Amino acid sequence: MQEKKLSQKSAQVGDNNAQSSTDIWREFVNGTTLHGIRYVFMRRQIFIRLIWMIMLLSSGGYYISTVYGAFAKYYDRPVTTLVSRNRLKEMDFPAVTICPLNLFTKSKIFMKDDDPLFASSGLNISTCAVTAEVRGNRPCGLSILCCCFPADLETDLPFCESQYKQVLLKVMLQQSNRLDVENFFRLYSQNTTSMIGPLCTFGWDDAACSPADFVPVVTPWGMCFTFNSGTDNEVKISKTAGVSSGLSVILDAQTLEYTQGKFSEGFKVLIHGQGEYIDEWEGINVGPGQHVVISLSQKRYQNLEKPYATNCTKKELNTYFTYTTEGCLYECLADNVINYCGCRPAGYKVTSGTPGCISSEELLCVEQIAGTADSFIKSGYYADKQYQSMERKSELQDLQ
Repeated sequence: MQEKKLSQKSAQVGDNNAQSSTDIWREFVNGTTLHGIRYVFMRRQIFIRLIWMIMLLSSGGYYISTVYGAFAKYYDRPVTTLVSRNRLKEMDFPAVTICPLNLFTKSKIFMKDDDPLFASSGLNISTCAVTAEVRGNRPCGLSILCCCFPADLETDLPFCESQYKQVLLKVMLQQSNRLDVENFFRLYSQNTTSMIGPLCTFGWDDAACSPADFVPVVTPWGMCFTFNSGTDNEVKISKTAGVSSGLSVILDAQTLEYTQGKFSEGFKVLIHGQGEYIDEWEGINVGPGQHVVISLSQKRYQNLEKPYATNCTKKELNTYFTYTTEGCLYECLADNVINYCGCRPAGYKVTSGTPGCISSEELLCVEQIAGTADSFIKSGYYADKQYQSMERKSELQDLQ
């Protein structure tokens, strides 16, 4: 009897607990601010309660979908394009690079060692001293072109037989002497003093400029000279539009000094930003006797860093202090040349002391590496979109 009473008391306690939980839930449903939920649990027809439940679930699902879509759009980093036009009171004047189409000056190439100008002009480089005995009375510059430059020059040079070339190379090897390509270009090519004519002015006020304002630059295609290069941390400013506020210069082609040209006579002119890579094949040809006016308009493109879609990072180049896609590709190729050919393209700056590429075998290796450019670009060795920066492109018009 006593056990039966205890079980009845336990059942009553359980019913009271269940009843209290139901009351609490009903009180929550009737008092909550979640609109419509109380009509789902209200004692009324099941059909009405079902309609309210469908409406409540639909609105809740729509709300969740809207919130999810908003967050997904935010984390996708959408790109907003803003186009505006600003009138500038002044702007940086671009760098102007002038490249003579003549690789070497004839009078320097044919100058003999006993000429008084040979030493005073600095033409007596170490290679000349090492090969002096085997050269005899033959000009040093001509002998260097014979031994140390592409083989297709042999047919154009006097006394450049294969045996003489091998003798020169053997003596240089015995003396552990290797031609400094950059220094040879600087000394035996046309210089700014002979290139800049009687007129050189800049700006609206016709401020005088001189050969000293043109910085020499060694490239794989020979010597070039850059006006307003920015290497001294000073960039010239243009305050008015029009060709009268730019650079005006008369150039002396010195056609009688031609030895080996680059398909033509005259000069190649390139307009670019300070510290940017230059590709001589993209310039404008200016022939002897021509009057050329070059006008340009500038466009600027800025690739933003992460989290924007361009996803750029900063990268510094070895040879150029301003990043461009062309400069990055050139340095990737140059690094591959160093790794596989054991030499470097003329003008490429490295700290390892790697010699310049001059022999026929080395130049053939360079051509083979250039032919594989597409493969290492596709393999990810060169990925331009990962690299920083602002690029400036100039649209040129050649007005004659």
